[in-house]
Amino acid sequence: MTNLKKYLYIINYPKPEKELCLIEMKYLFKDKFFNKILFTEEKINPSISPFVRFRLEILFADENIEKICKNLKDKGETSEDYKVEYIKFEEETIPHEERLNTIKALGLSILGTCKMTKPKNLFGIIKINNIYYFGKLLKNDFMWDTHVKKPCSYSNSLSTKLARVIVNLASEGNKTKKIIDPCCGIGTTIIEGKYLGLNIIGSDINPKVVQGANMNLEHFGFQPEIETKDLNSIEGEYDASILDIPYGIFSHTNEDEQNNLIKSLRRISKKMILISFEDLSSLIIKNNFEIKDICPVTKGKFKRYIYICE
Repeated sequence: MTNLKKYLYIINYPKPEKELCLIEMKYLFKDKFFNKILFTEEKINPSISPFVRFRLEILFADENIEKICKNLKDKGETSEDYKVEYIKFEEETIPHEERLNTIKALGLSILGTCKMTKPKNLFGIIKINNIYYFGKLLKNDFMWDTHVKKPCSYSNSLSTKLARVIVNLASEGNKTKKIIDPCCGIGTTIIEGKYLGLNIIGSDINPKVVQGANMNLEHFGFQPEIETKDLNSIEGEYDASILDIPYGIFSHTNEDEQNNLIKSLRRISKKMILISFEDLSSLIIKNNFEIKDICPVTKGKFKRYIYICE
């Protein structure tokens, strides 16, 4: 097939999180996806995102499964301890028996040893718009979900899933970018960033919160390196900053304090990811940030807004 992209990604999200997924995909990939399917030349580990289920490195694509089997045999595709899986898409209508026959035919076309449990190599087959796509399959490990339970947590902290998206918006999948979260609270964004191998540091003005954040970092095997600092005193240059505007009975900020926080981030960072319950557009613009995108995120009865600013 001509103009065939190298990778196929399957995206999935609950309806309330559609906008959050769309904004993350925009900053992780250069290509747009439709109906939860993305064809692209971009190679990204699906485990980076809470919304990407699979990545298929496409080897063959055809309307006829027999032709794909023939191509595998002609190529002499060889793999030890492999397994072929049928990727069932939402709109899939192919009967179960036909799917089993499909993966059996493909498995018999590969040289090597098939292993149904704990295979070293995975192949996948999926049918989209009457075209079969076959290739090397990589699944999302959903490790972010194991970070939900922490030794220290607060009800007003970012969820682990949202924190994972936030660090992706800040890094855009680029591990060389220097990122700071100077009001990191219990360290949820720092844990997600560290797990992804990002160059991210965190601090907070509250020493008790910093103590809890470092306990969380140690719990997940990271160095307890979060420091007690006032954002307004931080120096240096960063590619991106993250700011979850403090709120609640014990941590509410007034407009002047919010302005000073945003002003400090303009001073030290090229890009800002700001999370707030309030409309802070005027303060963002006042401090010479350009709002590139705004994404609403619902948490219970409350709605937060994510501002992506440069």
